[in-house]
Amino acid sequence: MSKQHDLVASQSDVNEYDEDAVLNPSANPHFEDILAARLSRRVALKGGISTTAAALLGGSLLSACGSDDDSTPAPAPAPAPAPAALKIGFTAVAKNKNDLVTVPEGYNVSILHALGDPMHFGDESWKDDGSEAADSYNRRIGDGHDGMYWFGMSDAGAFDAKRSDRGLLAVNHEYVVAPYGLHPAGRAAGATRNATEVEKEIYAHGVSVVEVKRDGANTTMVRGSRYNRRVTSATTMDITGPAKGHLLLQTLFS
Repeated sequence: MSKQHDLVASQSDVNEYDEDAVLNPSANPHFEDILAARLSRRVALKGGISTTAAALLGGSLLSACGSDDDSTPAPAPAPAPAPAALKIGFTAVAKNKNDLVTVPEGYNVSILHALGDPMHFGDESWKDDGSEAADSYNRRIGDGHDGMYWFGMSDAGAFDAKRSDRGLLAVNHEYVVAPYGLHPAGRAAGATRNATEVEKEIYAHGVSVVEVKRDGANTTMVRGSRYNRRVTSATTMDITGPAKGHLLLQTLFS
Protein backbone atom coordinates (compact mmCIF):
# COMPACT_ATOMS: atom_id res chain seq x y z
CA MET A 1 0.00 0.00 0.00
CA SER A 2 1.47 3.31 -1.06
CA LYS A 3 -1.08 5.66 0.47
CA GLN A 4 0.12 7.77 3.37
CA HIS A 5 -2.08 8.50 6.34
CA ASP A 6 -1.70 10.52 9.48
CA LEU A 7 -2.70 7.39 11.32
CA VAL A 8 -1.12 4.04 10.63
CA ALA A 9 -3.01 0.83 11.33
CA SER A 10 -1.21 -2.06 12.91
CA GLN A 11 -0.51 -5.08 10.74
CA SER A 12 -3.22 -6.99 12.58
CA ASP A 13 -5.82 -4.57 11.18
CA VAL A 14 -5.09 -5.59 7.59
CA ASN A 15 -5.39 -8.94 5.87
CA GLU A 16 -4.03 -9.96 2.50
CA TYR A 17 -7.29 -9.17 0.74
CA ASP A 18 -7.58 -5.59 1.99
CA GLU A 19 -6.67 -2.95 -0.58
CA ASP A 20 -6.19 -0.36 2.13
CA ALA A 21 -6.28 -0.04 5.88
CA VAL A 22 -9.63 0.75 7.48
CA LEU A 23 -8.97 4.23 8.82
CA ASN A 24 -10.77 7.46 9.58
CA PRO A 25 -7.96 9.97 10.16
CA SER A 26 -10.29 12.95 9.77
CA ALA A 27 -12.25 14.73 12.46
CA ASN A 28 -15.53 13.65 10.84
CA PRO A 29 -17.97 11.68 13.00
CA HIS A 30 -18.00 7.92 12.65
CA PHE A 31 -20.95 6.21 10.94
CA GLU A 32 -22.20 4.65 14.17
CA ASP A 33 -22.44 8.12 15.74
CA ILE A 34 -24.48 9.41 12.80
CA LEU A 35 -26.75 6.35 12.94
CA ALA A 36 -27.32 6.73 16.69
CA ALA A 37 -28.20 10.39 16.26
CA ARG A 38 -30.65 9.60 13.47
CA LEU A 39 -32.41 6.92 15.49
CA SER A 40 -32.71 9.31 18.43
CA ARG A 41 -34.19 11.91 16.10
CA ARG A 42 -36.71 9.39 14.76
CA VAL A 43 -37.91 8.69 18.29
CA ALA A 44 -38.22 12.41 18.98
CA LEU A 45 -40.13 13.04 15.78
CA LYS A 46 -42.39 10.03 16.30
CA GLY A 47 -43.65 11.04 19.71
CA GLY A 48 -42.57 14.61 20.25
CA ILE A 49 -44.21 16.58 17.46
CA SER A 50 -47.51 16.97 19.27
CA THR A 51 -45.78 18.05 22.46
CA THR A 52 -43.67 20.59 20.59
CA ALA A 53 -46.68 22.00 18.75
CA ALA A 54 -48.63 22.35 21.97
CA ALA A 55 -45.73 24.06 23.69
CA LEU A 56 -45.20 26.52 20.84
CA LEU A 57 -48.82 27.26 19.92
CA GLY A 58 -51.16 26.02 22.61
CA GLY A 59 -50.61 28.67 25.30
CA SER A 60 -50.43 31.63 22.94
CA LEU A 61 -53.57 30.63 21.06
CA LEU A 62 -55.55 30.24 24.25
CA SER A 63 -54.28 33.57 25.54
CA ALA A 64 -55.28 35.30 22.33
CA CYS A 65 -58.81 33.96 22.60
CA GLY A 66 -59.17 35.35 26.14
CA SER A 67 -58.71 39.04 25.31
CA ASP A 68 -61.25 40.45 27.86
CA ASP A 69 -60.60 41.13 31.50
CA ASP A 70 -60.71 37.49 32.49
CA SER A 71 -57.33 36.86 34.08
CA THR A 72 -57.84 33.15 34.56
CA PRO A 73 -54.68 31.47 33.27
CA ALA A 74 -55.06 29.10 30.36
CA PRO A 75 -54.79 25.46 31.35
CA ALA A 76 -51.51 23.75 30.55
CA PRO A 77 -51.66 21.36 27.61
CA ALA A 78 -51.95 17.71 28.48
CA PRO A 79 -48.60 15.94 28.21
CA ALA A 80 -48.21 13.76 25.16
CA PRO A 81 -47.85 10.03 25.76
CA ALA A 82 -44.32 8.72 25.85
CA PRO A 83 -43.16 7.63 22.39
CA ALA A 84 -43.16 3.91 21.85
CA ALA A 85 -39.72 2.39 21.56
CA LEU A 86 -38.66 1.47 18.06
CA LYS A 87 -38.78 -2.27 17.53
CA ILE A 88 -37.11 -4.53 15.04
CA GLY A 89 -39.32 -7.18 13.52
CA PHE A 90 -37.25 -10.23 14.36
CA THR A 91 -35.50 -11.96 17.23
CA ALA A 92 -31.75 -11.47 17.16
CA VAL A 93 -29.70 -14.58 16.45
CA ALA A 94 -27.08 -15.85 18.85
CA LYS A 95 -23.41 -15.39 18.07
CA ASN A 96 -21.77 -18.33 16.37
CA LYS A 97 -18.76 -19.33 14.29
CA ASN A 98 -20.66 -21.40 11.74
CA ASP A 99 -19.44 -21.14 8.16
CA LEU A 100 -22.84 -20.01 6.88
CA VAL A 101 -25.22 -17.08 7.01
CA THR A 102 -27.46 -17.28 10.09
CA VAL A 103 -30.86 -15.58 9.90
CA PRO A 104 -33.70 -15.24 12.44
CA GLU A 105 -36.61 -17.65 12.66
CA GLY A 106 -39.11 -17.03 9.89
CA TYR A 107 -36.46 -15.82 7.45
CA ASN A 108 -34.50 -17.71 4.82
CA VAL A 109 -31.33 -17.09 2.86
CA SER A 110 -30.25 -18.34 -0.56
CA ILE A 111 -27.45 -17.63 -3.03
CA LEU A 112 -28.53 -15.45 -5.94
CA HIS A 113 -25.30 -15.90 -7.87
CA ALA A 114 -21.69 -16.72 -7.04
CA LEU A 115 -18.27 -16.73 -8.65
CA GLY A 116 -18.27 -18.68 -11.90
CA ASP A 117 -22.03 -19.10 -12.26
CA PRO A 118 -22.85 -19.02 -16.00
CA MET A 119 -25.09 -16.13 -16.99
CA HIS A 120 -26.09 -17.72 -20.30
CA PHE A 121 -26.72 -21.21 -21.61
CA GLY A 122 -23.86 -22.93 -23.40
CA ASP A 123 -21.28 -22.69 -20.61
CA GLU A 124 -20.88 -25.51 -18.11
CA SER A 125 -21.95 -25.01 -14.53
CA TRP A 126 -19.32 -24.13 -11.95
CA LYS A 127 -17.28 -27.16 -10.86
CA ASP A 128 -14.87 -25.53 -8.40
CA ASP A 129 -11.91 -27.35 -9.94
CA GLY A 130 -10.44 -24.61 -12.13
CA SER A 131 -11.38 -26.41 -15.35
CA GLU A 132 -13.49 -23.60 -16.84
CA ALA A 133 -11.95 -21.71 -19.78
CA ALA A 134 -10.61 -18.25 -19.02
CA ASP A 135 -12.64 -16.70 -21.83
CA SER A 136 -15.85 -18.07 -20.31
CA TYR A 137 -15.57 -15.46 -17.54
CA ASN A 138 -16.86 -12.97 -20.07
CA ARG A 139 -20.14 -14.82 -19.52
CA ARG A 140 -19.76 -15.90 -15.89
CA ILE A 141 -20.25 -14.08 -12.59
CA GLY A 142 -17.03 -12.45 -11.42
CA ASP A 143 -15.27 -12.57 -8.06
CA GLY A 144 -15.15 -10.29 -5.01
CA HIS A 145 -18.79 -9.11 -4.96
CA ASP A 146 -18.80 -5.54 -3.65
CA GLY A 147 -21.02 -2.55 -4.40
CA MET A 148 -24.33 -3.16 -6.12
CA TYR A 149 -27.33 -1.28 -7.48
CA TRP A 150 -30.88 -2.35 -8.30
CA PHE A 151 -32.70 -1.12 -11.42
CA GLY A 152 -36.39 -2.02 -11.21
CA MET A 153 -37.89 -3.04 -14.55
CA SER A 154 -41.44 -3.13 -15.89
CA ASP A 155 -42.99 -6.02 -17.80
CA ALA A 156 -42.20 -4.11 -21.00
CA GLY A 157 -38.53 -3.85 -20.08
CA ALA A 158 -38.54 -0.16 -19.15
CA PHE A 159 -36.99 1.27 -15.99
CA ASP A 160 -39.46 1.27 -13.10
CA ALA A 161 -38.11 2.44 -9.76
CA LYS A 162 -41.15 1.00 -7.95
CA ARG A 163 -40.60 -2.59 -9.08
CA SER A 164 -38.82 -4.87 -6.64
CA ASP A 165 -39.95 -8.22 -8.06
CA ARG A 166 -38.18 -7.79 -11.39
CA GLY A 167 -35.16 -5.80 -12.39
CA LEU A 168 -31.48 -5.67 -13.23
CA LEU A 169 -28.87 -6.12 -10.52
CA ALA A 170 -25.48 -4.55 -11.23
CA VAL A 171 -22.64 -5.85 -9.04
CA ASN A 172 -19.07 -4.59 -8.84
CA HIS A 173 -16.47 -7.37 -8.75
CA GLU A 174 -13.82 -5.61 -6.72
CA TYR A 175 -11.04 -8.16 -6.37
CA VAL A 176 -9.95 -11.77 -6.84
CA VAL A 177 -9.75 -13.94 -3.73
CA ALA A 178 -6.76 -16.00 -4.82
CA PRO A 179 -6.04 -18.86 -4.66
CA TYR A 180 -9.64 -19.82 -3.87
CA GLY A 181 -12.24 -20.11 -6.61
CA LEU A 182 -10.30 -19.30 -9.74
CA HIS A 183 -7.25 -21.38 -8.82
CA PRO A 184 -8.41 -24.01 -6.28
CA ALA A 185 -5.07 -25.83 -6.55
CA GLY A 186 -3.14 -22.60 -6.06
CA ARG A 187 -1.38 -20.38 -8.54
CA ALA A 188 1.24 -21.96 -10.77
CA ALA A 189 4.72 -21.87 -9.26
CA GLY A 190 7.44 -19.72 -10.77
CA ALA A 191 8.38 -16.09 -11.19
CA THR A 192 6.40 -15.77 -14.42
CA ARG A 193 2.62 -15.88 -14.06
CA ASN A 194 0.64 -18.43 -16.04
CA ALA A 195 -1.10 -16.61 -18.92
CA THR A 196 -4.37 -18.52 -18.50
CA GLU A 197 -4.50 -17.69 -14.79
CA VAL A 198 -3.87 -14.01 -15.49
CA GLU A 199 -6.58 -13.97 -18.15
CA LYS A 200 -9.08 -15.49 -15.71
CA GLU A 201 -8.27 -12.84 -13.12
CA ILE A 202 -8.67 -10.04 -15.66
CA TYR A 203 -12.12 -11.29 -16.66
CA ALA A 204 -13.15 -11.98 -13.05
CA HIS A 205 -12.85 -8.25 -12.23
CA GLY A 206 -15.36 -5.66 -13.41
CA VAL A 207 -19.16 -5.57 -13.30
CA SER A 208 -21.94 -8.08 -13.87
CA VAL A 209 -25.47 -7.09 -14.87
CA VAL A 210 -28.13 -9.78 -14.54
CA GLU A 211 -31.91 -9.92 -14.71
CA VAL A 212 -33.49 -10.95 -11.41
CA LYS A 213 -37.05 -12.09 -10.76
CA ARG A 214 -38.95 -12.85 -7.57
CA ASP A 215 -41.66 -15.51 -7.71
CA GLY A 216 -43.32 -15.90 -4.34
CA ALA A 217 -40.59 -16.57 -1.80
CA ASN A 218 -37.95 -17.36 -4.43
CA THR A 219 -35.65 -14.77 -5.99
CA THR A 220 -33.45 -16.02 -8.82
CA MET A 221 -31.12 -14.87 -11.59
CA VAL A 222 -32.69 -15.31 -15.02
CA ARG A 223 -30.09 -17.38 -16.84
CA GLY A 224 -30.02 -16.64 -20.56
CA SER A 225 -31.71 -13.25 -20.25
CA ARG A 226 -30.87 -10.87 -23.07
CA TYR A 227 -30.06 -8.26 -20.42
CA ASN A 228 -27.29 -10.31 -18.80
CA ARG A 229 -23.80 -9.05 -19.54
CA ARG A 230 -20.28 -8.63 -18.15
CA VAL A 231 -18.03 -5.58 -18.21
CA THR A 232 -14.49 -6.72 -17.38
CA SER A 233 -11.01 -5.27 -17.15
CA ALA A 234 -10.58 -6.22 -20.82
CA THR A 235 -13.88 -4.83 -22.14
CA THR A 236 -13.43 -2.32 -24.96
CA MET A 237 -14.95 1.03 -24.00
CA ASP A 238 -15.43 4.34 -25.80
CA ILE A 239 -14.80 7.41 -23.65
CA THR A 240 -16.97 10.42 -24.47
CA GLY A 241 -17.44 13.87 -23.02
CA PRO A 242 -14.92 16.65 -22.29
CA ALA A 243 -12.22 14.18 -21.19
CA LYS A 244 -12.26 12.33 -24.50
CA GLY A 245 -8.79 12.12 -26.03
CA HIS A 246 -6.98 13.39 -22.93
CA LEU A 247 -3.47 12.02 -22.53
CA LEU A 248 -4.31 10.53 -19.12
CA LEU A 249 -7.08 8.45 -20.68
CA GLN A 250 -5.07 7.08 -23.58
CA THR A 251 -3.84 3.50 -23.53
CA LEU A 252 -1.73 1.29 -25.79
CA PHE A 253 -5.00 0.24 -27.45
CA SER A 254 -6.30 3.76 -28.12
